[in-house]
Amino acid sequence: LLLPIWNRLPDDNMRVRRLTADDGEQLIGRVLDADQVRKVRKAFNLEGATELSGEEAYDAILNRGSTLPLSNGWRLSRRSISGEDRIELEGPDDTDTEALRQLGCTVELITWRARIFVPAPHVLDRIFTRWPLAA
Repeated sequence: LLLPIWNRLPDDNMRVRRLTADDGEQLIGRVLDADQVRKVRKAFNLEGATELSGEEAYDAILNRGSTLPLSNGWRLSRRSISGEDRIELEGPDDTDTEALRQLGCTVELITWRARIFVPAPHVLDRIFTRWPLAA
């Protein structure tokens, strides 16, 4: 049953798992992260996609290198600045800077350009409240 839909599943962590439930039923499948579940639900045109918490999104971006799009066209991506991995919010205009600062983002001038960074998971929660993840 898994093979006809294999091309719709994420390309990372392709290990197939077998397990036996407490009632003896045997199952086969793949383990998906929360951000992978969103992608799979989108691939199958399923509504009501699960939302990521700030903590889950923070982990997905920093530890797995995921790029998460927001509903307004902005993107959250991992960047290495001075040897340190950070989450950058790409897309906001200069007029959005003050609102993002109030949410807890940091703004730094790097090569004469203002760049916006998300320092903690709770800041992502605030951003998702105002600009949810794209479906």
